[in-house]
Amino acid sequence: MENINSLNNECKKDKELFFTILRRIILAICVLLLLYVIYEIEKNNKNEVINAFKNNKELICDSLLVSIANGYVFEKNNEFIVSNGVNILNLKRCNLK
Repeated sequence: MENINSLNNECKKDKELFFTILRRIILAICVLLLLYVIYEIEKNNKNEVINAFKNNKELICDSLLVSIANGYVFEKNNEFIVSNGVNILNLKRCNLK
């Protein structure tokens, strides 16, 4: 009888260990998925801002209105940096108006 009880206790411990490890794996997968979703959303937002600038829409960057109509143009060799000769701004940090 003692043998059966000790086997039951070992099974319970193994089962608890299995579910503890399984919970940690599921939690890690959820965190990774969340980070991936956040990364994709940010990437899409940056692309939207750049496309909006190319379509001559106004953006807000550091409390400045930025658009092609306001004299801003892309810097050479960099599609994220715009300048009007005085201010140099990174479009990745801008928001749509």
